[in-house]
Amino acid sequence: MVNLSKMGRGRHVTYHLPKEVLDIEVAELLGLHAGDGYISCGVWGIRSNLQDENMAQRIIHLARNVLGVEPCVRIRENTF
Repeated sequence: MVNLSKMGRGRHVTYHLPKEVLDIEVAELLGLHAGDGYISCGVWGIRSNLQDENMAQRIIHLARNVLGVEPCVRIRENTF
């Protein structure tokens, strides 16, 4: 599971402000969230099967480039 919210009371790593223009990476991240994402208790995330490490790495890359933050990656059951 890749959580894309700020974690730890502002102690998150910020690279830049989030993108505000729809481009290919923004559309891809929104599509991934529409298909495999969730919002729960203020946490925005996307789940990926534990065996699909390439997908998890892509989500992390998109979070850095689109949202400008370092996502929190957790392994729960058999998902990232």
